[in-house]
Amino acid sequence: MFEPKDPINSIKDFSRELLKYKKREGLDLMIIHESMEPLIEIEGRRYVCELGEATLADTENPFQRAFGMMNTAKVRKVVKVNLAK
Repeated sequence: MFEPKDPINSIKDFSRELLKYKKREGLDLMIIHESMEPLIEIEGRRYVCELGEATLADTENPFQRAFGMMNTAKVRKVVKVNLAK
């Protein structure tokens, strides 16, 4: 799971954010099918991605997790990566 750096409003936006994530994390990531629920492959395993809202458990900020603080004024989006069936 990761938090996109820019808004995802289209299929191209989703692909662009996945490629940024690939570069940032140094992953062997390939986009198999572009969509708003893209199919990707990371190191030989296939995953389906979905855009969702961040929950307290999803936050990458340990301070927010530790103290239960979420910014409710701005709903944060995350990309959830689930193993494909």
